[in-house]
Amino acid sequence: MNIGNILVIGNSGVGKSKLIRSVLGERVSIHGWKNWDVMDKLRISESPELNFRLIDTMRFQPGYFNSVRAVKDVKEFLKEWMRYDADENPNIDLIWLCVDGTAANQIQETLLQYAKAITAWKNIPVIVVITKSYSKGDRAQNVALAEQAFADDPEMQKKMHKVIPVVAASYKIDELHFISPSGLIDLIRASNEFMPKGVKMNEKELTRFIRKRKRILTHEILRATVQSGISLGETPHNRDDLNALKAVQMGEIRKIATVYDIHPYDYLKDYEALLVSHTASEEALSNVLQSAGKASDRGVGQTVIHGTAMGSLVYIAGKISSELFRESDQNNTPMPPVSELDALFHKRMEETFYPHLPELFSALSVNDGDRAIRRAIVQAMEESTVKTAKANPVNESF
Repeated sequence: MNIGNILVIGNSGVGKSKLIRSVLGERVSIHGWKNWDVMDKLRISESPELNFRLIDTMRFQPGYFNSVRAVKDVKEFLKEWMRYDADENPNIDLIWLCVDGTAANQIQETLLQYAKAITAWKNIPVIVVITKSYSKGDRAQNVALAEQAFADDPEMQKKMHKVIPVVAASYKIDELHFISPSGLIDLIRASNEFMPKGVKMNEKELTRFIRKRKRILTHEILRATVQSGISLGETPHNRDDLNALKAVQMGEIRKIATVYDIHPYDYLKDYEALLVSHTASEEALSNVLQSAGKASDRGVGQTVIHGTAMGSLVYIAGKISSELFRESDQNNTPMPPVSELDALFHKRMEETFYPHLPELFSALSVNDGDRAIRRAIVQAMEESTVKTAKANPVNESF
């Protein structure tokens, strides 16, 4: 596969490293040029599954002379690259200009500064990436600010093709709430769109990579929401609060639905109401806690037991949803009517969840912390899905 080169420009602290890790997933740094002086100033990263590598200008700082030095570093690197391997692509094919979404008052000034730094690359398309776009309410305003930054610069207007707000990784608000990653799939698609002929991935290759990224994004949501469930159960006055559990599960379902573009809202509302009636009911919590008897006998405290109970119920709601949504996305088929899902949800709870709770609680130790609890939940539940898949090989595993 031919590889394109994307120059990633952004001031220190804007979140470039986190953005690069989140886009590439399995990141591979290029080590062949590690002895060059310039490699102390640039970080080159790529994925074996993606058609572009990312060149991070680590030395880029506010100020004209700093930006000029960073551009010089890139030019030196490309020049040496051709000496090292004449078959490599010596060109910059796309530029990401990264600005901080939490500093809206600096977006336009920062972009104007960037524009001066990249004048050396004429006719190279630009994507403005607004990192740390945590507030949905501010995203439209920040996009408008970015689009207006070059109102008096026709050349930059022509070069700037897209403005994409991004949350590169889950952002914790408090023990029960977090903001999930967003905008990454749009950024990957847009970047491939602007790759030159011979570099651009075909739709099949791109879809394969995006599906893998969606699964990883979903796992990150699961991990964060399970942690919220554990925290909920560990708090004495919340450990039996089914309304709080439903709120965590419903937030989890909506976040996963966003990854797989499940809509409309009315369908999703009915879907999550039905699912949480199975996964956040008094019966479900009672069944989980009844399975904890032996753990209690071994001296495992109520904080650990209730944290595990709530966390496991959050996990099962997210796992069911992620598999159903992914199946709809991969097969390009609509979700089944909600009226047809009641029996499926019941079956998953009875056959895949409840029978494996004893092994979950048997894995707990007296002094387990949140990470150990989360690991035990995931391990027990993932093993249960493998066993279920072997017993029901035709589309029965989640």
